[in-house]
Amino acid sequence: MPHLFASRRAALLLPAALLAGLLTAACSSAPGTRSAAARPAVIRGHVDHPQSPAVTLVHYRDLITYQYDSLRLPLTADGGFQLRLDTLTRPIELLLAHNQRQLTLFVEPGDSLHLRFDGAEPEQTLRFTGRGAGINTYLAELDRRGMASGLLGTPAGQRIGHADTLRRRATAFRWQQQRLLDSVAARLPLSPAARQFARFGIDYEWGNVQLDYPGFYRYAAKKELPGVDTAYYAFIRQLRLPNDSALHVDGYRSYLSSYLMYRQGGGRANEPANTAAQRRWDQRYLAVLDQTLGRSRSRDEAVAHWLAEAMDFRQPGLVAPLVESFRHSSRDTSLSGLISRRFAQKLKLAPGQSAPAFALADTSGRTVALSSFRGRVVYLDFWATWCGPCLQEMKAAPPLYRAYAGRPDVAFVAVSLDHDAPAWRRWVRRNAHPGVTYLHAPGMETPVAKDYQINGIPSYWLIGPDGRIVDNAPPRPSQLPALQQVIDKARQLGGPTVVRR
Repeated sequence: MPHLFASRRAALLLPAALLAGLLTAACSSAPGTRSAAARPAVIRGHVDHPQSPAVTLVHYRDLITYQYDSLRLPLTADGGFQLRLDTLTRPIELLLAHNQRQLTLFVEPGDSLHLRFDGAEPEQTLRFTGRGAGINTYLAELDRRGMASGLLGTPAGQRIGHADTLRRRATAFRWQQQRLLDSVAARLPLSPAARQFARFGIDYEWGNVQLDYPGFYRYAAKKELPGVDTAYYAFIRQLRLPNDSALHVDGYRSYLSSYLMYRQGGGRANEPANTAAQRRWDQRYLAVLDQTLGRSRSRDEAVAHWLAEAMDFRQPGLVAPLVESFRHSSRDTSLSGLISRRFAQKLKLAPGQSAPAFALADTSGRTVALSSFRGRVVYLDFWATWCGPCLQEMKAAPPLYRAYAGRPDVAFVAVSLDHDAPAWRRWVRRNAHPGVTYLHAPGMETPVAKDYQINGIPSYWLIGPDGRIVDNAPPRPSQLPALQQVIDKARQLGGPTVVRR
């Protein structure tokens, strides 16, 4: 099961749109922070040797479904830019982008932050002055030293073969981060909120890597990490759960997800999303979540994340009672309202609804429309060459394609969401299967991705001969027997081809 709380630093930056919402969304109250009287914050910057005519600031207004606002700021003739947030009531994180490069900013009410960087080498040249410089200097230095992605993103995090080695390296990395924070604090002021933000990030990342790595090792090495026993998990007692004051920190959100999965005893049941086995797994997971988090804000956010994901992999009839239960159990009406609205949107793509039309280019540049497959069952796959799980499913797919070779009533359509079209074409040239139509849509922000509400990939759909959705969460190619069953049912049905499972 993917982490409930994805990292914003790892997010792909989508093209900017000039949205005034950035100015207002940044000013609402948020979990883990105390709202105070609004005070303006000002960000002023200068880009030496600009590589594009603007910078873009991105603010995630919703950490459940990762809805964001972005604001494009054209550079002045001398490379300057400025943004004033007039009614900021809490600390926020922003992503600043220039020429496809991203930097993280931490901004508090009352800040007057000045930054400067070279457009050709932003990470190596970024410097801060003014109020707020301390925490942002720390974040920039983490990035410069290759530490921003955590221990596993460093050379010391590679090729760990024993639990004792992992524990030592995780602890050493933790103290390395703490020493860096102390050295920055010795020369630049850090506010209490900034210091807490940094400390929470350090401590929960330390716990997160120790919870996650045994699973990574098991997947890669096909065996258990030596040295993992009950005593190994003693570090858990040192980290507070729940900790609602840390909900705005990526490290805490990742640790919370890892801990819940540890308590559950592993990843998602290896069953299609709508089976009884998967439903039993889900019920156990929700029980663990309630036992662990009680009636906390962390509990409400974790359930909201789980439901947002479940909508992508469950049929609506199975999700509806869970959404209704959350509406009554959540203490935060904004969260329950968000989930209810999202579910209402998902119902537009429920089985029996018309599949959104599209017309996309294939590798030769020819436009292929979904309507050209009318009269056939279509197994539709949204994927990308940079998506590891997508490629794993692609490797598992040839038996599926062979099973329906020569069957004119079944079509396989793979829509790549790669921004990098040449990378997509290279992959298709090397790996294409003759039974598949390969199409391209450059990114999650394209109309087809929005129409199908693609929030993560791979994403699979089964469309009937009449152009209506049969299944909005069919089994994957690696689940061949179950997938063949739903495809064959769709082939046999007449009229609206809705498969019930």
